[in-house]
Amino acid sequence: MLSVVLFSVLISSAWSLTPSANAGGVKKIAPSMEPRQDNFIPIEEQPFYNELERRYNIWIDNPIGEVVGNSAQETLLNFYAVMAIVGNRSDEISQSYKESPGLFWNEETQYEIENIEHLFEVAVKALDATQFPESVRKHLADESAIEIKHLLDYIFYTSIEPIKLFEGEVKQDISTKSLDKSYIWRLSGTPISLTNRLVTNETSFGYLFSAETTKNAGKMYKEIYPRLAEMTDSKYKTPTFYEDFIHTPGHLVPPKWYVAIPKWGHDFLEKEILGGETIFQTTFGIIAVFIYGFTLYIISIYSFKKFAKLAGKEHPDPTEVISTYWKVSAAIAPIVVLTKSVEIFIEEYLNYTGILLIIITFLFEIIYFTLLVVLTYITLEAIGRNLKHRMNRLENKSSSQILARRRQISLIMPVCRTLGVASGVGLMYRLLLGLGLSPGAVLALSAVPGLAIGLGASKLLGNLFAGLAIQADQHLRIGELCRVGEATGFVRKIGLRSIEIQTQDSLITIPNAAADENTIQNYSKQLGNEECQGLSLNIDITDKLSTGQISELIRLTRNYISSQQAFVKSFVSINRQDSQLVLDIYCLLQTKDLDTWAEYIELREAVLKRTLQFLSQVRLSRQILRLGLRTPADLIEKFPSILKGVVLEDPMLEFDGAHLRISDDCYNFILLYVAKHETYGAFLHALDRLNERIIRKYEDLSLQIPFPTTKFIKAVNES
Repeated sequence: MLSVVLFSVLISSAWSLTPSANAGGVKKIAPSMEPRQDNFIPIEEQPFYNELERRYNIWIDNPIGEVVGNSAQETLLNFYAVMAIVGNRSDEISQSYKESPGLFWNEETQYEIENIEHLFEVAVKALDATQFPESVRKHLADESAIEIKHLLDYIFYTSIEPIKLFEGEVKQDISTKSLDKSYIWRLSGTPISLTNRLVTNETSFGYLFSAETTKNAGKMYKEIYPRLAEMTDSKYKTPTFYEDFIHTPGHLVPPKWYVAIPKWGHDFLEKEILGGETIFQTTFGIIAVFIYGFTLYIISIYSFKKFAKLAGKEHPDPTEVISTYWKVSAAIAPIVVLTKSVEIFIEEYLNYTGILLIIITFLFEIIYFTLLVVLTYITLEAIGRNLKHRMNRLENKSSSQILARRRQISLIMPVCRTLGVASGVGLMYRLLLGLGLSPGAVLALSAVPGLAIGLGASKLLGNLFAGLAIQADQHLRIGELCRVGEATGFVRKIGLRSIEIQTQDSLITIPNAAADENTIQNYSKQLGNEECQGLSLNIDITDKLSTGQISELIRLTRNYISSQQAFVKSFVSINRQDSQLVLDIYCLLQTKDLDTWAEYIELREAVLKRTLQFLSQVRLSRQILRLGLRTPADLIEKFPSILKGVVLEDPMLEFDGAHLRISDDCYNFILLYVAKHETYGAFLHALDRLNERIIRKYEDLSLQIPFPTTKFIKAVNES
């Protein structure tokens, strides 16, 4: 709907740009251009004729040059001479169709046509056509060039006074003038002006026909058209140049088969019936538009059915999705080419002019760029999905390669879609410029959606920029174990809007902006080329352990972790938090599946379980053995050696000491030993056997284990 409204506004604004628009309300040609008598001065007697002849001969012999000159008079005479050559040669070629057989021009004639086309392009460059919409600028500039040529014919052939182009002129090179100043020169008594200042406020390196002259050429031509046939013959006069240009197919020279049509055929085919277009132009234009419209309808129905079929499936196969996108892309590509081909056929071959040219050009430009946007987006989507599917099917040799590939895959679709959106915006911007809007107007139009984005999509933009920052800084990557805010888990996806984190029990989606604002704790690390996951444990030590027991606990834990192949690097230490000892463990895990909870939890449970067993083992490796106060002194002295012998009966136990402590009711020996068993169960079994051996040793030595004495003190009631 927006395109229709925009198209209508542009058509109405462009109506005034066409040279063949209604002349009502437009300033008429100056009175001096209105012939009131027949005593015209022949062009051969005009003061500028010799200079015109000189330039005409230069262009005849050497067609390589620039029409734009360092003075307005130089540009004017160059333009008039070149256009006279182009008009006469075009007419001569058209009249020579009988000189060679066939329906098409021979190679020599084709070469001559190319030469006059080049001359014509050089002459058109002398016009400031920047006020015409870019998409129709070339066609309208061509028309204006021929119309200005006819205006100059009229002025030069119907003047009753000498036209002194160089009278009072101070000859100096344009380079000696300041480019910061604009110079305007007007052909005396006429509305034709030349200037070195473009309508875009840029200074030209030479003089051009002003934008006002170029724009109003068609309106001025309508006023003098009836008098063109009354002018005297001359090699500079081309009275039928414009009529031949707008009423015949081809550009300057019609196709040979068309020229060969009898005169009565030309009279019929060149009758104007629709907006100034001839029967020939109208008929073949309608046929071309009908064929194109039917083809566009077929392609649209085909594409719609393909996507509708895909949308009807709940879980479509990836290969089917990719195939659908490629098929639709392959179907749209030819219609894009056909759109431009039909537009060129109507504009350049059928040679439409005027308002119909603008309408058809605008319509086809809108369709063309819209199809280009759709084709670009669908093609990039197909490329992204295809790359993603192919990379998923590659063989994986290691977990780090799996993660690296997954990270690459995660970037494919966002990059492709971003390129698609950026390309679409660029193409739409290019379309608006082609339809005649200035860059300032385009920016003004873009301010409306910009305001809407600022008001309603600020969070979306915030998430987008935060996502780009996360991707650039790489403090979060797919497959890494991280803590973002209160969520701890593996990063599954980093999109343009949000991050997906797989926790132990659910999949959490966190907006990129929220993730960027929170403290991020990354447990993962890369060692060389290997990806590792971090495992962090903090175990509270509630038992009162000696320094020796603490050292043994650290040693056992370190030895266990270093013996596991999955742990490539570890850190074990003791710490104090809130007046309590804490065993800190940090490991880097090299697991098979780096971003899955199953193996990670299994290893975490194994480390926690074994560490708690070590804690229990260290605690149980310290025993207190009691002897009665009546135990002989020599036995007390030998008792540590006796205990050492009992401990060493088990080769997996290492005696560490037996220290005597004296209490009120007994002698206490603190037995310390170190267990070297591989499992906690073996240690418990060895502990049972050790206790049995100690009991037997007590029996052999006739020692009794004293029981602690409990004393009850009765409080005296002072009352």
